[in-house]
Amino acid sequence: MTNVSLPSYCNEPEVLVRIPNEQTNPEWGVPPDKRPMDLYLRYGFVVIDKPRGPTSHEVAAWVKKMLNLDRAGHSGTLDPGVSGVLPIALGESTKPCLRLILWIRSM
Repeated sequence: MTNVSLPSYCNEPEVLVRIPNEQTNPEWGVPPDKRPMDLYLRYGFVVIDKPRGPTSHEVAAWVKKMLNLDRAGHSGTLDPGVSGVLPIALGESTKPCLRLILWIRSM
């Protein structure tokens, strides 16, 4: 893996300002507690504690079927004999996930 040096501003503390009673501009998104479920399903991830037995592909296919989605995919493979954490991308989130995997493999 290549060592990457971060820009100097990454080491500086970040100052966050909270404005009391500030409302979210609807042009820039929706507060998490107000988002409709279809946005979570279209742009989200689920994290599965995969048991021993099924393949990662099988688990992703089950999630896709249970949530009635067009697309769902896992970002790595856990062998059938292994249990562990398996992130599964839903809907549109599969696109950047694929790019991330290709980028990591190119390093």
